[in-house]
This record gives sequence, C-alpha cells and structure tokens, in this order.
Amino acid sequence: TYYIRAYATNATATTYGEQIVVKTLDGLPTVETNTETTATALTISAGGKVTDNGGFTIIERGICYSATNSEPTVLDAFVASGKGNGSFNTSLQKLTPSTKYYLRAYATNENGTAYGEVVTVVTKDGLPILSTTETTVTSTTITSGGNITSDGGYTITACGVCYSTTNSTPTIE
Repeated sequence: TYYIRAYATNATATTYGEQIVVKTLDGLPTVETNTETTATALTISAGGKVTDNGGFTIIERGICYSATNSEPTVLDAFVASGKGNGSFNTSLQKLTPSTKYYLRAYATNENGTAYGEVVTVVTKDGLPILSTTETTVTSTTITSGGNITSDGGYTITACGVCYSTTNSTPTIE
C-alpha cells in the first residue's frame, strides 16, 4: 500500500495536494478456463487462455483437475500445456467412465499460480452406440445387422446380432 500526494514548493512554502491510497497488484497472471470441453469415457479435451501475465513471464500453464476436489489446484492432478500468454488446449487422459470431474485452467509466473473458473465435466459411460437394422424377412429367414456409430472410447471386441423367440429383449446369453 502506498500513500501518495503531490507537492509544490515556491519561495514562500511547500503545499500538498490531496492524498490518494494505491495498492500494487499482486503480480499474478490472469487466466480463463475454456467452457467448451469434449469428453469421452477416458479423456477430456479442455483448454484455457492466459490473458495477462501479471508483469512476469508465464513459466507454466495448463489444466488441473479432480474427481473429488470441487476447486482443484496443481496439488491435484494436472496437465501442463506450455508457457507464455495466449490460448492453449490439452487432453486429460486415463480418466474413469461416468465420473464427474472438476477442472480449471492455471498459469504460473515467478509470483505464484493463478486459476480460472471451475468447469464441471462428466465423462461418458464408455458404452458403444449402435442401432439394429432389418434388411430382409422371409417365412424362414431374417437377414439383419447393425450400425456402430461410436465405440464408446474402447475397442470393439465382438459384434453381431442376438435373437430369441421367447424373450422380447434378447441378449447374448
């Protein structure tokens, strides 16, 4: 905190202007979390932007995240994404399906680490997305198939059709 006032001296005296009080900035960077994210069952693509370096060089920036801490810091899990000002994107890997994650951008300079706003993202369930197609039916045969539109984040290890004459919701059992 600084107390400041102007002064002027002439042959008769020194006079002072009104006092103002100012406080220096903390020197921390300003960082924003990108609210646009993309999630799969095992990954989240996220990013941020360093809008002000606080007067000092940004030595690290990235995304910190947690499934339990609603205000994650770099003491939780994090992925660094370079140095300097500007926008950045990164991918959080090896996550758990159907899990809520709290994440936010961070930026570090020599004065410390600053954080953007927290964004909540839920990873997908990891299940494939598919539809059943019916192509031809005769009195003794049915030709059918399916269309897999997403592997859910995992490799498809088997696919086909299942059927039953007694169960209205057939399974592979």
